[in-house]
Order: sequence, then structure tokens, then C-alpha cells
Amino acid sequence: MLRVGATGINDFCNRQLLFGIIPKKPDNQSAKHKGGVHKVHMEETSTQAKQYSRSKTRLTIIQLLLTVVFLIIMTFSGASLFLKNLVTGWSRNFYLQVGLYLAIFGVIYDLLFLGLDFYGGFLLEHKFHLSNQTVPGWLKKTIKKGLLSLLMLLAVGEALYFFLRQFPDHW
Repeated sequence: MLRVGATGINDFCNRQLLFGIIPKKPDNQSAKHKGGVHKVHMEETSTQAKQYSRSKTRLTIIQLLLTVVFLIIMTFSGASLFLKNLVTGWSRNFYLQVGLYLAIFGVIYDLLFLGLDFYGGFLLEHKFHLSNQTVPGWLKKTIKKGLLSLLMLLAVGEALYFFLRQFPDHW
């Protein structure tokens, strides 16, 4: 369920062009007439792009570190064992147990990191005028992304445990 990524300066500038915040290319007459205003605007945009990129990079590093802390806590606090015992009581089917464990684990992870996702995917994008998405639109997109991530996690997790059980001598 980990979704880590930093958007760079090029993406920032492309979004600015897309939303019409940066004029595409002035003709020579208008650039001369405005006395280099376009150049000043481009420098401001470049500074904003660098700030945006730094913010996204910081957010990515913070999320990565918090993910490591989350995994350590799950492992050494007994929460993972508790979760295993919980799903073992619900079903005798090993693969259903793996699926339930991964699903619950993924939902817990997503709920814990919902605030960071909201900041990076909504607030930061609006701060730099890169999005006009509404909160309900962001929430709908986040739910779809979470469900897709969950399906991929289940497929990869089930496949891994299938191969571990079928070919124990090869690991």
C-alpha cells in the first residue's frame, strides 16, 4: 500500500503550462514591450518549482521513515502476531488467512497515513496552484487508488506465499 513518489521541477512547469499560469511563448514584440516581465515570471516559477520539489521530497522521506517505524512497531509490539491469530480464528484456509491478514494490514497502513496523503496529494497541490480538485474528488481518487493497491498487494502476497509453500526447498 506504499505509494511513494516525488514530483520534479519539470512536472511542476508542465502543470503550470497546462493550466495557463505560464504563458507558452511570447512573441519577440510582446517580450520587448513588457521589458522582460516574462523572464522575471519564469524565475518566480522556477523558485516555486524548486520549493514544490523540495516539499514533495521531504514528504517522501518522512513517509518512508514513518513506514519503517510502522513496520518495526508491527513486528516487535506483537501487533502482527495478534493480527495473525485473529485471522487464523476466522478461517482454516491458509490462503484466505494470508489474504485477510494483508487486507487488514493494508487498511491499517492506509488509515494511519491518510493525513500525509491528504497533505501531499491535496493541500500541497493547491498551495502551488497545481490542482483544482475538490475534497470529495480527492477522496474518491484516494479510495480508488487504495482499492487498486489492495488488489495488487493481495495478488503479489498470495503468489509469494503460494510459491513459498509449493517450492520450500528452493528458498
